[in-house]
Amino acid sequence: MDPKNITADQRQRAEDNLRRGRLKLLERQPFLAYGAMRLNLVADDSIPTLCTDGQKILFNPAYVWFTEAPGMFNYDLAVSEVSHETLHAILGHCR
Repeated sequence: MDPKNITADQRQRAEDNLRRGRLKLLERQPFLAYGAMRLNLVADDSIPTLCTDGQKILFNPAYVWFTEAPGMFNYDLAVSEVSHETLHAILGHCR
């Protein structure tokens, strides 16, 4: 997952896919989605997957991009990843 191997368009689509996963979370778990919507998504090539500082969710665009199935993004994975990071923020693990 070398970040140099993905294009600017792929980086943007990776972020869009996480945003769509966050919206899917809104349908499934509104309380958790409220917390997720308050965290900005920020691309960061220096981390291997995703993390949070309690204010934002940082994500590696190459990791998100390469978790796609051919032709479609696995929204369940996006929901899971965003939920995981949101719970860290909600539960105060970032203090």
